[in-house]
Amino acid sequence: MWTVPYLEDMGGTLVKLEGEEFKNGLPKGYEVTVVSEGEVAGLEWYGVQWVDENGFINIYYIRSGYLTDTPSTGTSKEQILEKYPELKIYDPAKTLYISNDVENEAYGRSTPTRKGDNIAKMLRSKDEVKAVAVGTIAGETPDGKPETRTWCLIEDVEVGYYFVSYDILTSNSDGTPEVIQVSLDEMIATYGFTKLENTYIVKANKDSHPWSAPNKDSEIEDITIFVGDVVTVHATGTTGSGAGTNRWYII
Repeated sequence: MWTVPYLEDMGGTLVKLEGEEFKNGLPKGYEVTVVSEGEVAGLEWYGVQWVDENGFINIYYIRSGYLTDTPSTGTSKEQILEKYPELKIYDPAKTLYISNDVENEAYGRSTPTRKGDNIAKMLRSKDEVKAVAVGTIAGETPDGKPETRTWCLIEDVEVGYYFVSYDILTSNSDGTPEVIQVSLDEMIATYGFTKLENTYIVKANKDSHPWSAPNKDSEIEDITIFVGDVVTVHATGTTGSGAGTNRWYII
């Protein structure tokens, strides 16, 4: 909670609550009384009535993405992994950050799809998150069109577990965008590709740049594979659907 409806970079200060229960802020499922709501500096806020240990009533502020009018029973990581078998566990978990690519805010979602009222937490660039699993899962765009997107499952002391789109995460604490460096097995799990039982060697039939991820925005311009160069193929997979389907190879 905040003393005023502004984030830290605009003069806001987080409220430090007394008691072991509140050492990490309000716990998930904690009931609060909302007395006002509105938009300030482009963000939605709720005014919350809070009675301190001395019986004094204070009004503090919580961003809208942190509250729901449905009591939470919580969902365990095991339940989520069972529901979404596409997810592969990060062992150990990865500390990642929201990329500077996001404009204003990003969304942590209760389900791995961009459609529907499933916002679990509002995030901003440079926010630190703890990723415990990753996987490529079929979902929908905000307007209901089918899409396949890679998601990270995030563990959070405030809201439990939620999903963040892999493409807005970075390992740089300053938010500098990057494609997260992963092992071959992690890359295969991340994009839902199929590892070949037997790798094979091929020659390039034209000059080209490789990509660090299976999308057209991740071309590595300072590396060139020339005609006749030999590469080893370790895995293959597709992205997109219908006429927009593309086949990729991990080399």
